[in-house]
Parts: sequence; structure tokens; C-alpha cells
Amino acid sequence: MMTASEIFRSICLNSGFWAAVFLGLVVYYAIFYLTTFRQYPKGTIPLPLSLELIYRYSRTPQLSRLLASLQQKYGNLFTSWGCGKPYIIVSDWDLMKEALVSKRNHFLGRPQNITARMMNAGYANLVFMDYGPEWEVLRKLVHSAIRKYVMSEKLANLVPELVDEAVDRMLEEKMPFDPLEHARLIVSNILAGIAFGKKFHASDPDFIVIKNAPEVIYWELRNGLPSDFFPALRLFFLHREWKVKKAYREFLDVIQKQYTEHCKTYEDGKIRNFTDAVICAREEAEQEEKDCLKYLSIGNLVLVLAVLFGGGVDTTLTALRWILLLLGNSPEIQDKIEKELRTSIGDRCVVQTDKASCPYTFAVVMETLRFASVIGLSLEHVSLLHTELGGHKLPKGTSVVFNLYSIHQNKEHWGDPENFRPERFLDSEGQLLSHQLTHYVPFGLGRRQCPGEKLAYVNLFLMLARLIQRCKVFLSTGPGTANTDPKPISVVTMPRDYKVFLEKR
Repeated sequence: MMTASEIFRSICLNSGFWAAVFLGLVVYYAIFYLTTFRQYPKGTIPLPLSLELIYRYSRTPQLSRLLASLQQKYGNLFTSWGCGKPYIIVSDWDLMKEALVSKRNHFLGRPQNITARMMNAGYANLVFMDYGPEWEVLRKLVHSAIRKYVMSEKLANLVPELVDEAVDRMLEEKMPFDPLEHARLIVSNILAGIAFGKKFHASDPDFIVIKNAPEVIYWELRNGLPSDFFPALRLFFLHREWKVKKAYREFLDVIQKQYTEHCKTYEDGKIRNFTDAVICAREEAEQEEKDCLKYLSIGNLVLVLAVLFGGGVDTTLTALRWILLLLGNSPEIQDKIEKELRTSIGDRCVVQTDKASCPYTFAVVMETLRFASVIGLSLEHVSLLHTELGGHKLPKGTSVVFNLYSIHQNKEHWGDPENFRPERFLDSEGQLLSHQLTHYVPFGLGRRQCPGEKLAYVNLFLMLARLIQRCKVFLSTGPGTANTDPKPISVVTMPRDYKVFLEKR
């Protein structure tokens, strides 16, 4: 009787067996092509592992840039096949507008993959949950809470104090330094203050968790879990899932603890922080429509706060790091901001309503978000019905991804997109434009647009203004020497490491 190894060896050496395997694959892909492949826009070849993507990724590992290179070959609407699944890549403003504005209800779905299930944590995460009445209720609550908080004066009092403390620490540095940890402390404490209305000590165990957990989660999910695209690989990446689950659970425990404490001290209608705004918005929703209360559980509200904090830390931190890099690279831009602030504001701290009197300062924030495209790709949208996009019919359940980086680098709309030029957002009289914003999508577009957009703009505006009021930023390598190519990771467009030194004004 033949042993198992002998049977295996005879199969491997059997040319007829491999001929049958090859013929089977040919038949499979012929059927697949005729029934599935041809119904999608042209794009990469639908192999189990795309050799073209592997080759291009080895040369351009930043995913938004990689897809932009494919755009040159396949056009503004193409199909990128990953492990046999089609992803429709949209790299054009007009197509994005068609999908998310003209057909705003067609592409509201989200894939319920492993990452989404982890982020939903048994409840409903507004960013990762699929479309349904629960999403509608939570979206309305989040927008209401953000509007209530942004209109309050708390943020304008919080940001300058924390920026001043960070500037004082950075001024003590005797040698050029990497501003990453200083920036992380600023952003984490600002978002903690926004969320909970309290200032944490750097050694506070709760603060350590809410500062470090988003970094762990982001790093482990930086390019997406391979098992989201190829489930058979899940066994090999369980360690990454465990790290994410552990960090996320610790993070949510701290958020829930803070939420519970605030519920005990909440005063009717008094908005001291974003948690109060969430509680107030929930009470208003209860008065308007009692049926929605089943969607406003404590678990769901905790995830609302988690989205604000967890989603805001890395994106705001990355934007602040780009601002520091670009300011150090262009001292003349710092001088223009300082002159505008001195003329319009004087020595007092900037507040939200100063945007109109400080258009150049706000234009620097806007140009940073365009130039860097902090979020290069939108999260995956899923079509809820059979629809059309760009003249192509798409079946229900089709995944669509929007390349925000490509839209922000379109020469037709921006002229010289490779240059950092805040003036592109100003008219001949130095006031903020409105028409240019039609091709400006750093926070996405449509009903799935990032809910924290207004809060992010105000945050970055206040941080930038206070920073320039307090100090000058210099690159250790000198003006005009910045390397503006991002790190080769795919989710958030991070600048490469650099060093600065500060000089007190």
C-alpha cells in the first residue's frame, strides 16, 4: 500500500493532473469573465492575486498614489480587482458628485467585513455600520451634538491653553527635535477636553489609554486587514485582530466610564463639553420621536464619542504634523499669518468667529488638507440597489472607493496642485473663495461625509493661529528642504519624519 507521501509525490509528478487543473482554471475564468467581469468598467485583470497590483505596490506602496497611477492607464472610473472582488475606483470630481450627491441614497452602504464588525463592537459605529434607520438616527444626533458644541465658547478657551503649554515645552528643547510626541499630546488633550471637558495629567491611566489605543488600532489596521479581502488568510493575521480588539475594548471602557460620570453631573441644556452635547441631543430626540430611543442605547452613544475621539486623534495629529512641516519649509507663509493675526486680532487669542477676519490663516489650513490629502481614499461605499455611475451599470452590493488624493491633484481644477499655495483659496481682495470649494473634498462628500468636519476645521484653525502667535517654526535642514513624499502606508497620509526647532516671538 502506498504511503500518503508517495501518493502526494505521484500526484505532483502527474502531468495529466496539472493539465486538468490548468484547464479547470481556464474554464472557470472564461465563465467568470462572461458572467461577471464584463459587466464592470475596465481595469486590472481579475486574478485571485493581481500581479499588476503587486508589482505597482512594490514601487508605490501608498495606496492612493498607486490607484492614481492606475488612473493614468484605465481612466477616472475603473475596476480594481482584489482577490476576485471588484472595487470601483472613482478619481474624478464630477463622478464623485454623481454618486454621492445626485444619487446620494444609492451608495450609502458599508461592507460588513471583519474590521467593520470589530469597530461596531456589538453596537452601531456611525462610520462603519451599514445603512439603515439606526444609522439615520445616530447621524442626526451626531450632527446636532457637534453643532451645539462648536457654537459654544468652550473650544476657543481650551485650545490656546494647551498649545501654550506645548510651545513652552518645545521651546525648552536645546537641539532640533521630532515634534511628533509634542503634537500627539496637544491633539489628545484637546480632544479629551472636547469630549469630556477635563484636562488629564499625562500620567493618568485613563489618558494613557485614550492617547495610545487609537495609535495601536490605526497601526494594526493601517493597510486594512488582509483577511477582509481574502478570508482564507484570517488564520495568519489573528494576532493583529487580537491587538485591535484588546486596545479597542480598553478604549471603549474608558469612554463609557467618562460618559457615565457625565450623566450624573449633566445640567439640563448646559453644554460644557461634547458629552453634554450628546446627552442634550439625545433628550431632544426623545422629545421629538420616542421610536428612535431603541437606537440610542448607552453602547451606541459611547461609540459616538469613540468616533469623535478615535477618528479625530490620528487625522488631526497628521494634519498638524503636515502644518508644522510646511510652515518650517516656507517661513514667508508664517510671516503672512503673523502679520494678518497682528493686524486683525492683536494679542488676544483667536476664536471661531475670527475666520472671516483671518482668511489667509484659514486658507493655510485648507491648503494643507488639499496638498497632503490626509485621508487619501474614502472608506468603502456599497451600492444599495442596481444603479449606474459614469454610464456603467453597477449591480447591487458593488463596492465603490473615491480617490480624494487624485481629485486634489487634478491639474484642470487646481492648476499647480503639486505646489503648496494657500492663495489658491483667496480672491483678488484676499477673501476666501467659495467656487473653488466645489472640487475640495478632504472630508468626503454626501451623506456619508465625515461628521467631524466642522470640528476639525475649527480645531486646526485655532491651533495654527495660536502657534504662530507664540513662535516661529524652523526646519532643521533649512527652508525649502522638506521631503513632502508621504510615508509608504495607506490609510492616513503621514509625512516622513523630520526635525524642527522653535524660536519665541
